Amino acid sequence: MRLDLSDPGTLSLVRMASLGLAPEHLDPAGDAPTRARTLTATVSAIGALQSQDWPGALHSLAMRVPGRSLEIARQAFNDGGLVRTWSLRGTLHTVAIADLPWMLAATASRTEHAAAPRRAALGITGVTLESALAVTRQLLAHRPTTRRGLFSAWRDEGLVGQIPNQAPLILMTLCLRGHLALGPIDADGSQQVVGISLPPPVGDPLVDYVQRYFSGHGPATVEDLARWGGLTRTSLRPVLQRAARRAELGCTEVSSPQGVRVLWHRPDLDQIPAPALQACRAMMLLSGFDELILGYLDRSCTVTPDQQKLVCPGGNGVFKHTIVEDARVVGTWRRGRSGDPEPTFFTTPTARRLRSFEAAAQPCTQPR
Repeated sequence: MRLDLSDPGTLSLVRMASLGLAPEHLDPAGDAPTRARTLTATVSAIGALQSQDWPGALHSLAMRVPGRSLEIARQAFNDGGLVRTWSLRGTLHTVAIADLPWMLAATASRTEHAAAPRRAALGITGVTLESALAVTRQLLAHRPTTRRGLFSAWRDEGLVGQIPNQAPLILMTLCLRGHLALGPIDADGSQQVVGISLPPPVGDPLVDYVQRYFSGHGPATVEDLARWGGLTRTSLRPVLQRAARRAELGCTEVSSPQGVRVLWHRPDLDQIPAPALQACRAMMLLSGFDELILGYLDRSCTVTPDQQKLVCPGGNGVFKHTIVEDARVVGTWRRGRSGDPEPTFFTTPTARRLRSFEAAAQPCTQPR
């Protein structure tokens, strides 16, 4: 089926399919560990899912599991397939642990360099980082711990004081260096800090970065690619050519009033099953930080510039949960006092749209 990527609705629909938002077309069979491995493979195919909000991260994962299962999302962390860490742009993402070697090799040094002034301002030295890692390893050798428990241990050792953001920045740096990550979930629903030991990356990490982004997020532009990992367009253009030579990417030129855009994507884009595209037309309740919104510099095919101001009031980086129907954002939602999702539509909803919202709200996967 030939896809018209010049049509914003079609472009958004194809992105949704690439981002795994039609999980009904995955095989739902198998026990929980098998289904958790399938989810880990889905995350790996996407590359990473933005996850600074923990309930929202679980919601985004559950939306990519047949039946919208939170239990399978948790299982993927508990089995060790997924971790949450600062892998891109200095922001927490959920990543398949097998992808961390190339991902950190491609992006971590730039993120860590950008954070150097903050570390200096907060008094975080190389000795501080080495001591914090040693304390962490000693603690983890005796018992599991959460972020809160780890920060308490650092305070007890005099490594951090009352300076805001000092401990989180130390943890972020140790994660960027491939020493730590957030993994299994304890009885209270908090993630435990885990020590990791990563093998050296194989091949060309930047090519892997380019190929994974466009395969899992495409169709998208070089500008979208650069923003995803906090890299520069100049540094990525020669890498893109190397990736294209591996014949693992396709591209389509699209004309618009602003000129011709080049959209990069998986080479078999036209082979996406029609039922999968159709499934993406159904109403969905997405978390505020879902990749469909946060994974692109230009998200206008999914949400108009005027509506973006309603999704992210004040442009402060805090996004409301979105209602998506027919591949377009049609409103926002929140959990009300009763615990049930409550919608705020951009236009007066029809009776059919309200029924669709009630149906979409049934799976108990929504974040607060």
